[in-house]
Amino acid sequence: MNQQHLLEKFLNPNGKVETIFYCDIDDFQSFNLKYSFEKGNLILKKICEIFEHSSFIKDWLKIDNDEFLAKCEGDFEKNKNSIFDLSKEIHKKMEVTISIGVSDSNINNAEINFKYLKRNLYLAKQNGKNKICYI
Repeated sequence: MNQQHLLEKFLNPNGKVETIFYCDIDDFQSFNLKYSFEKGNLILKKICEIFEHSSFIKDWLKIDNDEFLAKCEGDFEKNKNSIFDLSKEIHKKMEVTISIGVSDSNINNAEINFKYLKRNLYLAKQNGKNKICYI
């Protein structure tokens, strides 16, 4: 299954209210160069484990080297504290930060949903990294 098809399947809400968030590890390439790619791979593995064992994340995908998509039931207002706690947990356990772009999946168009997520992630990074942006 190609990445585009996977994203379309993941981002189409099918009438359900969901919060989708797009995470990127801040300065991950610099981290790899400073500490080693092996340590970077360990960080990725641990983040995958955190996503897998999270009680509020309904589904998630690793979509690029250091980028993840995740979704949970309900709107952002319901999930904002859990997303914030996830970011804090990753920083505390691994000493890396993540920037997160968030969107409610109220548009039945995967391409538009992904566009909003990317924009919000970009704004989170533009505003100093280690941020969560929801517009």
